[in-house]
Amino acid sequence: FVDSVGYPYDFAKTNLNNILIKVLDVEIFKDVFVENRTRHIGKIIFFSKGKPIIICSKGLIKINSLKDYKDQDVLVKLRSRFN
Repeated sequence: FVDSVGYPYDFAKTNLNNILIKVLDVEIFKDVFVENRTRHIGKIIFFSKGKPIIICSKGLIKINSLKDYKDQDVLVKLRSRFN
């Protein structure tokens, strides 16, 4: 999905702590067991090489590149949540 809405389109978007951001690059990450997964969808479970690993309804994704709408890199903290 992220690749199909990239340039020349307006990129994939999400909210991070109520701020609209563009998701430029992601990859599928090896899944781990998450207790009560549906309650934690969108939360960062841990970081891998400085990149956030996000809990999805099925599996995990690693976000490699995020930008705000001023094209600035976005700093993601551990207790952040994507909506």
